[in-house]
Amino acid sequence: KEIEDSEIVVRMQSPLIARRHNAEDNKDTYYTYDNTEFSDVLRENAQTFLDKLNINISTEGFQVIPIKGRKVVTNCFGRKVDGNIGIYKICGCPELLNVMYQAGSGVRRSEGHGKWEIIM
Repeated sequence: KEIEDSEIVVRMQSPLIARRHNAEDNKDTYYTYDNTEFSDVLRENAQTFLDKLNINISTEGFQVIPIKGRKVVTNCFGRKVDGNIGIYKICGCPELLNVMYQAGSGVRRSEGHGKWEIIM
């Protein structure tokens, strides 16, 4: 399904994991939907993903806004981390939204996290 809008409403099919990595002390901080930095961290995660794949798409205006969020604790490589499920509004250029729809959002996508379906 091709996304043509710059705003969509999605339901998470697997936990969305937002993580900020501190290279200096090699520590990860995980963010839940109720944290004020949640959307910024997800934008950073998207930018890192695009940079690694040499995909030149702007993350300007990319936002993930909780409509009905819920925190869950999930396993990642044998460790328990905070994840997010529920319903979210995602804003950004359609090109970016299509890439995120195909690949998933947030981090730990290879374990199946960050998968969503469009409901509006």
